[in-house]
Amino acid sequence: MAALARPETRTGDIRETTNTEGMTSAIVAAIEKEAENVLA
Repeated sequence: MAALARPETRTGDIRETTNTEGMTSAIVAAIEKEAENVLA
């Protein structure tokens, strides 16, 4: 998944620096982007 591919959007428990809110935001953004691609 896109959020896991980017170190800046991973939480500390998977060896990176953001918090749960930051990772959740990245996941939501990736879903929204994919939905736009599907609907286009």
